Amino acid sequence: MTDCHDPIIKRELFEKVQIELVRRQVLINPRYCFSSKIKCQICGKNFSRRSHKKNSHKATLWQCTSRKKSKLGCEKIELDEVELKKICAEILALPIFDETTFAEEIKSIQVLDDEHLSFEFYGRDKKLWPIR
Repeated sequence: MTDCHDPIIKRELFEKVQIELVRRQVLINPRYCFSSKIKCQICGKNFSRRSHKKNSHKATLWQCTSRKKSKLGCEKIELDEVELKKICAEILALPIFDETTFAEEIKSIQVLDDEHLSFEFYGRDKKLWPIR
């Protein structure tokens, strides 16, 4: 029903706000392709990216945000970004990882335990996949 009571805000302002919300949503462009896509099954938090050097080799890992913020937080495993890209390329049947295809095909990745990932696709069934 439209116009059935006196509005709190004017319709014109409401419509401007809706347009602005859509505009801002389009502007959201995650810095990394896995940002907001990897979720911890235990605590429900996103995984976040961290880099460190080990024996003069730079390693990039994804870990549960609750663990990153506190050593007392979730004890989920860390996922190596290189291995994660290999797994994603494999599950998408690609010779090499492609960020655009990943963003278009995969809605989210649930880290179930230290051995399995659950991939949720846009418009397809979920797929369970082993971590190497």
